[in-house]
Amino acid sequence: MPKQPSTADQILRQLQAQAAEILAEGVVLSSFKHKGLSGIEREEPVRRFLRTHLPGRFHIGQGAIASSEEILEQQHDIVIADRDACFLLLNTLSAQLFTIESVHLIVEVRSRANELKTVAKSLRAVRNLRPSVAIREGEKGDTAPGVHTLVIYQGPQKTETLIGNLKKANTEKEEKERRLAIDFILVLAKEGSQDPSSGYLIGYDRIDEQRRQITHHYYPKCGEVGLDGPKVIREGVCSFPFWYAAVLNHLNGVTAYPPFLYSYIGKKVTIMSTTADES
Repeated sequence: MPKQPSTADQILRQLQAQAAEILAEGVVLSSFKHKGLSGIEREEPVRRFLRTHLPGRFHIGQGAIASSEEILEQQHDIVIADRDACFLLLNTLSAQLFTIESVHLIVEVRSRANELKTVAKSLRAVRNLRPSVAIREGEKGDTAPGVHTLVIYQGPQKTETLIGNLKKANTEKEEKERRLAIDFILVLAKEGSQDPSSGYLIGYDRIDEQRRQITHHYYPKCGEVGLDGPKVIREGVCSFPFWYAAVLNHLNGVTAYPPFLYSYIGKKVTIMSTTADES
């Protein structure tokens, strides 16, 4: 009798198939200019995946974000908010206005990696909003910052190109101890390809105070001691599953990667000790 595939093998296979579908549909949608398709946006395949896979306690929408002091003009492709704490300030058929206190995650979707500076500027403005105190508790009783990530359908052939551009975008107007504008980036495939096996995930690690390596997903801050990255976290067909695991990690309220999904895709929950001399 043939051996049954493991849970990890089956979950990875399914998520890899989802990545291939998102990539294929997204490339098609981003290439059409026909007026009849003007209402179909390139981020819809990613939004649909999140809508059908995330717990029901999350609202998945799109639009702008505001604090009690300021309304930002920028529109964000996908905004994931706490449904229980998500009193929408405005709600239309095509977009919403979210309170900063309810926002857990922002996903920007791009066809190619040619707008990184603009995206970082938009997301940095969200970082600058001042939330009300203690609506969602963080380290200091304030609302904890959400995660900012990009999904790029087709990225540079050389990963070093995107790594350099992300580093430059994240360090512009750097303010120590503030969360970086962009936490991690998923490239579904390299430019000229529609094969997810050519994709990659870029993010950060950190060496903590106990000299342990906290591996992705991690919440990077400007000028933080022990920060390692940006760098390639995963390559190939596992990139999308690990991106999704990082998203779930934050939504579960866990601040040290790996999250629960990590074990379902065949990896143990570990924090690796460094080999550095303690003396």
